[in-house]
Amino acid sequence: MKYAIWSLVIIVTGFGLTRLVSKIPADCDDVAETLASFELGNYAEPDERAPMVEKYHAMCKQEHVDIDEAACLDKAKTRLAAARCVPRLYPDVIGADCVGATCMIRTLDKLADAMCDCQDKACTDRVQQQMTTWSTMLAQESPRSTTPPGREDVDRMQQAAQRYGACYTQALAAKQ
Repeated sequence: MKYAIWSLVIIVTGFGLTRLVSKIPADCDDVAETLASFELGNYAEPDERAPMVEKYHAMCKQEHVDIDEAACLDKAKTRLAAARCVPRLYPDVIGADCVGATCMIRTLDKLADAMCDCQDKACTDRVQQQMTTWSTMLAQESPRSTTPPGREDVDRMQQAAQRYGACYTQALAAKQ
């Protein structure tokens, strides 16, 4: 009985320490450099890089990026991968909260819904920009993907893309 109680105490303490350690703040200098590299590339001039690093340093502090998220960012190779590590740093990135074919279908559906809801040119331009950004990030990450989508997933993606295209065309025609 004595061993069972001590084992329980050790397990609870270990769990508590793990939760505490995972909430240690990240080194925002490193996080800011990494995020600036995604934005500007690794070879940006120091005078161009400094304001971006400062911006991301402030965001890191404000959003309380922890060491686990910073470790994920350090391994990320693309902006989409970075957005998956800390989605709150990339509110403009659609589809950062998931991966795979199901994610692509859900993201295409969201974009199609947004386009179909547009009532003015500013809205269609914004949604079109989101689509362009998302597809560019997806293309950069695509070679790292290992599981190709199945036929049913491809059909669902085509349906969402066709609906997006139809709503975009209809929005453009209504504006003329």
